[in-house]
Amino acid sequence: MGLSIKKQIPVYILIAANVIIFILGFFAYDKYDWMMNAQTVYADHEYWRVLSSMFLHADIRHITFNMISLFGLSGLVLLTQPVWKYYTLYFASGIAGGLADAGFRYLMRDNTWSLGASGAIMGLLGVNAAFYIKNRKLLDKAVLKSQLLRLGIYAAINLVPDSSSVDYLGHLFGFIFGFLFGMILVKRGR
Repeated sequence: MGLSIKKQIPVYILIAANVIIFILGFFAYDKYDWMMNAQTVYADHEYWRVLSSMFLHADIRHITFNMISLFGLSGLVLLTQPVWKYYTLYFASGIAGGLADAGFRYLMRDNTWSLGASGAIMGLLGVNAAFYIKNRKLLDKAVLKSQLLRLGIYAAINLVPDSSSVDYLGHLFGFIFGFLFGMILVKRGR
């Protein structure tokens, strides 16, 4: 059973919003006015930056990889959950992950700037993992094993720190909250 174009509209809306804001960034605003770091969120109490930073991207490579990942990780959630739950899981994971990321950095006195949709996208990865774990008795063992392996490889690529400027804490916290929200909100047997 495939995912119809109509069922994919919510992910197209998120991709369009991200691309439009990325393009506007060349003409209409300074990214630092909308990005987040520990200082702006917790010391200056500009909590809205957690949400606004989810729509910002550093460069074409950043937005391209994030939008491909968003599309790829949305399918299962859109196929098995109502639209309101898809948006709830996406935004809740991104916001909770961003708050945790900024909170941890605040405690460590680290004012690294952060931007991108990857915390929310990693939340969808956590939701996917929660779905497979909650439905493990209903799924063919080979299918379950291959899907969990696929998710594990994707998680390893995105959660293991290297020397790049990727916000691995944002990824990790987004994944954790996505998994927790998925365990709470995703129903068995869908």
